[in-house]
Amino acid sequence: PPGKPVRVRLSAQRTDSGDRFLYHKTNRRALYDRELQRAREAGFFEVLFCNQRGRLTEGAITNLFVRRAGQWITPPVREGLLPGLWRAHFLRESGGSEQPIALQDLDSAQRVVIGNSVRGAIEVGEICDREGRVLWRWD
Repeated sequence: PPGKPVRVRLSAQRTDSGDRFLYHKTNRRALYDRELQRAREAGFFEVLFCNQRGRLTEGAITNLFVRRAGQWITPPVREGLLPGLWRAHFLRESGGSEQPIALQDLDSAQRVVIGNSVRGAIEVGEICDREGRVLWRWD
């Protein structure tokens, strides 16, 4: 994992929580791969997605956790995301819970962590929109 907090870009492309392929590891990743490549070309480590309801779901290669009011939360699987092994581990170890996370919930976020079973937990330092505007910054 990187040794410092990473920059993450929010994709302008929405996912559909009804898409059954989002819930399984699959090779149908064209959207995720394309958006991750664009994010990396722009200097970001990862790209985050929102579903059709405007709720955060996951990254192209990571799951997402947000710390609000002293509690870790992660989007419920029904929002359209892969229930990764690292996600289950972090959820259990942190005592966190599943809750929908709207973009405006980032306003009260104390910390944001992304991760997967290969890289572990990665601190997020900044989340930007497609135009580069900062949506959230870790102070």
